Amino acid sequence: MLIEPGGQAASQEQRRSARACLLPCHAHRKFADVFKTTQSRAALEVLFRIREAAAACALLMKVRCGPEV
Repeated sequence: MLIEPGGQAASQEQRRSARACLLPCHAHRKFADVFKTTQSRAALEVLFRIREAAAACALLMKVRCGPEV
């Protein structure tokens, strides 16, 4: 369960946002495996895009939910 900075449980929307932020992490691991086995430039480019998306999502979560996220 996610806890807001005030100690209250996170709303359903905040939990959905947090789950959406986990998706880039799973995709990153999958493409990292692909890159390790193929050394594909395309896989490497996808890795960079996923990393940028994850960083943007983490920043959004900090703005919306506070620095404790």
